[in-house]
Amino acid sequence: KTKWSRQNFVNVRPLRKAFSIYKQLCEQVQKVKSIGGGSEKLDNSEPLGDCLLKAILSGFFLNVCSIRPDGTYKRLFIEGESLCIHPASVAFNQKPEVVIYIELVNTSKLYMRNVSVLEASWLHEYGVS
Repeated sequence: KTKWSRQNFVNVRPLRKAFSIYKQLCEQVQKVKSIGGGSEKLDNSEPLGDCLLKAILSGFFLNVCSIRPDGTYKRLFIEGESLCIHPASVAFNQKPEVVIYIELVNTSKLYMRNVSVLEASWLHEYGVS
């Protein structure tokens, strides 16, 4: 593993952490299956990515932001400073209308990290306007 990591310029520590999380998730899925849970079917008409984003939205709805005319973002539920998408984010140059973030970093500005783009129509499904 270490040799492969060096050859491919991959840091081993985060890789081990990711594998540990993967194993934990697999164990949890097996536990749910063994007690008879998880028999519900997903709506096949909806892409898995959208299902995951909606799950994140249900847990992090306080972190939903909408864009302002000046290109910064404001939180929908918490008054405060303007937020910006972190420059290292894939969404940095996209300027999406509605986003959700997991982490804030305070440097010269307040940056959102781990940003995902949301469909504005999803907010209404969760009682957010």
